[in-house]
Amino acid sequence: MTDKYTGLYDGAADAAALVINAIADEAIEIGSPVISVAAATGELSPRVEPTADGTLFIAGVCVGGDNNGIWVDGTTANDGSAASAAGESVKVCTTGRCKVRVDGSTGGANSNIAIGDPLSASIDGVAQRAVASDFVFARALQTSTAVQDAILCEVTLEGVL
Repeated sequence: MTDKYTGLYDGAADAAALVINAIADEAIEIGSPVISVAAATGELSPRVEPTADGTLFIAGVCVGGDNNGIWVDGTTANDGSAASAAGESVKVCTTGRCKVRVDGSTGGANSNIAIGDPLSASIDGVAQRAVASDFVFARALQTSTAVQDAILCEVTLEGVL
C-alpha cells in the first residue's frame, strides 16, 4: 500500500496527457479507472463512474475533481475522493501518463504487475493486470505486488486483450 510516484498529488503526470472534464455518476476516488454511463436528464455528455468489470471500455483514469481529493499513500482509506457524490465535476486522463490505483496481489494471472503489463479494471476504482478478454486501458510504468498501490501508467485505451 504505497504511493510509488510521490510528488504528484493530482492531475496528469505531464503536459502531453489529454485530460477531459466529466460529471461523476457516483463518488469516485482519485486514481480510479472509470467507464462512461448515461447522462442525467438535461446533460449532453455521458457521466463517468468506477467499474469492477474488466471487460468494459474504460474511458480513462480519474485524476482530480470538485472534491479536491489528493494522493496521500495509495490507500483508499487515506487518499481523497475526486468526487464525493453524483453530479460533481471530475478530471479524467483519457490518454497519456498519470497515476492509477492498482492491486498487484490479486493472485493467479492478475498478480505481480511489472513494467509494461497491460491494465484492466478490477474492483471498483482499482486496476489489475489484464487477462484474456479484458479491456486494456493502460500500461504499467512501475511495478506492484501489493494491494492498493498507486503507480504511474500510460493510458493507451488499447482494447480487448
